[in-house]
Amino acid sequence: MGNRTTQHVYRALLSLSATLAFSLSAYAGTPQVTYHGRLVMPASTTFVTSSSVQFLMQLRSPGSEDCLLYQEIFTKDLSASNGMFSISLNDGTATTPNSEPFTIQRVFQNRGTFTGATCNGAGPYSPGTTDGRIVRVYFNDGSFVGWEALPVQTVSHVPSAIESLTVGGFAVTNLLRAVDVAGDPAPMSALTPTQYTEFQNLLAGSSTQYVGSGATVAANKGGTGLSSFGSANQILGMNNAASALEYKTITAGTNVSVVHAANSVTIKFGN
Repeated sequence: MGNRTTQHVYRALLSLSATLAFSLSAYAGTPQVTYHGRLVMPASTTFVTSSSVQFLMQLRSPGSEDCLLYQEIFTKDLSASNGMFSISLNDGTATTPNSEPFTIQRVFQNRGTFTGATCNGAGPYSPGTTDGRIVRVYFNDGSFVGWEALPVQTVSHVPSAIESLTVGGFAVTNLLRAVDVAGDPAPMSALTPTQYTEFQNLLAGSSTQYVGSGATVAANKGGTGLSSFGSANQILGMNNAASALEYKTITAGTNVSVVHAANSVTIKFGN
C-alpha cells in the first residue's frame, strides 16, 4: 500500500500462536481482537524506537472477493518498548475509528450477506458457516512514505467466540430476560405454546384475559357494567331495581337548585 521512499524494509518478529489474541470485556460484552508484535530493523537486533508509529489494521473476508469489513488506524509510542506493540480493535483508542458499515460483532457473524463492503474481487461477501477472517496489518514509523505490510494472519476461532455473545445474532440487550433485584439472572420457567400465544394476543390487544381500553367491565368484576360515559353533570348510582349501576341526572325543581362544581354537587332547598 503506497510507494516507500526508503530502502529499509522492516520485518516483524511474529508467531501465529503468540501474536494474535482474542479478548472480551468481562461484562459489557465488547469484543476486541488484539494483535501483538515486535518491530526490528532487518538483519540486526535494533528495534524500531519511533515515538509515533502508525498501524493500519484491517479485518477482511477470506475468499477471492477480499472484502474490507473493518478498519482502524492506531498511533503507538515504541520509544521505550524495545519495538513491542499491542493493538486492540474496538477498544476505543483508535486515532481513526472504523468507518466501515459493520460492527465488530457483525464482522464475525457467519450469516447473511455483507452488502456495502468494499471488495477487491467479486462481492458481496456471503460467509460460509466455518469461515474465518483475514487480518492485515500495515505500519509506518515515519521514515518512509506509505505503508509496510506485516505478515497476513488468519483468524479461525475468534468468530465462534464472538458469536457466543449473541443468540442467533441478537445481543443480550435485544432479548427479553429476567433478573433479580441485584440485576443477576433469575431462574424462570419456559413459556408453553399456549402462554406464548396469549402473550402475542396481549401485545396485539386481542387477549380475552384482560380488558382493553373502552371495554365494558361487569360490576361483579370491579367495573361499572356500563359501556359508555354519561353526559355532563350526571352522577353514577344504582338503578331502582338495585340490579345495576346507571347514570342519573339530578333535576332542579321548585325551590330546589342544583350546582355542579369541579369536585362536588350542591343541592339547595328554598330561596
